[in-house]
Amino acid sequence: MIGLPRFLVRVCFSVLLLGMSGWAALSAIDHGDVERIGQSSDAAFRTRMAGQLPGSASAEWYNAVAERAMRLNPPDADLASRAYQRSLQNAPRNAVAWGYYAYALQLMGHDTQTVLRALTQSYAVSAIAELPFRQWRLRYAETLWTTLPDTLRARVLQEAQLEDLAWLRTACPQIYAALAEANN
Repeated sequence: MIGLPRFLVRVCFSVLLLGMSGWAALSAIDHGDVERIGQSSDAAFRTRMAGQLPGSASAEWYNAVAERAMRLNPPDADLASRAYQRSLQNAPRNAVAWGYYAYALQLMGHDTQTVLRALTQSYAVSAIAELPFRQWRLRYAETLWTTLPDTLRARVLQEAQLEDLAWLRTACPQIYAALAEANN
């Protein structure tokens, strides 16, 4: 009778180790696949993604698919949007994914409020983004400037204060003007 609990402990421990090693192997495969997705040709990527997205993958994998879909000529905003949705289900605090998701929604023709909700979430998750995403997000906010609610404009202006004024004047003239006006 004493041997049975030890046996069960060993079996449970073995199953745990197998599960952990399987997860590590899948994670390595997933990471290698992320690199292959990014480097694939348009034709190879389109062939691979002709079916449905897998139900279970990492946020990193879904982001790689979405980013590659946006680099197609023409971009596949529908695939990108679906991949970003899956990514955000796994990692909802990814400001970059929220920003690019907003752009994919806009390309698909979604209403401005839907696009702005995603962009607002990007700023809610990270008020100040790292380069180069910060400059991308500012340029994107520039394209939507006249439709941004005041609260989102304030967040954009806060982030814009970190940029070189010469860059901002050229890349985002509306944001530059609003920032200049706010500083007067």
